[in-house]
Amino acid sequence: GSVTETYKWVERSIGVNYAFTHELNAYVNYGQSTKPPDVSALYGNIGASQTPIPPNVKPEYVNNIDAGVRFRTARYNLDVAFFNRDFNNIFSETYSDVTGITLTHNAGKALFRGFTLDGGVNLPYDLEFKGNFGYTSAKYTEGFTNVNGSAITDGMWRPNVPKETATLELDYSNGPWFAKLDEHYIGS
Repeated sequence: GSVTETYKWVERSIGVNYAFTHELNAYVNYGQSTKPPDVSALYGNIGASQTPIPPNVKPEYVNNIDAGVRFRTARYNLDVAFFNRDFNNIFSETYSDVTGITLTHNAGKALFRGFTLDGGVNLPYDLEFKGNFGYTSAKYTEGFTNVNGSAITDGMWRPNVPKETATLELDYSNGPWFAKLDEHYIGS
């Protein structure tokens, strides 16, 4: 996988899917992602000593567990999924107004846990109504001091990770014609 052109990772995973009926199945998946730091990790040690030293930014590791149940018919669909992400050596970036350089550094460990609900129904007149809701608990699991000297403690929420997300959508599709009306919600 990749996040734009900045970070790329490899995930080794194994999963099992079991079909109870043609419409109902359950799955579980375990994976481990490894993400090396981007090139900015090399800049962090420039000028730190007379001789070049290797980067001190460690690769980010994530252990992933996903489990869920899917129900699908010609008219309805419903998915319920649970996830657990155990992050180690989280990447964080800081930008320096003085040097104009963005530096990557490690920022502790965190645990992301949550669930998603996703469903839809086919309506008359070529309409489909869909919706989803997601909840994520994203907390640090290890205290550390960040590059600004602030103490981050075990149990603090990870910044910029929304707790709730939701979408409602009404789609129209008939031959070459398609229209969509949707509303998105991002919580705290």
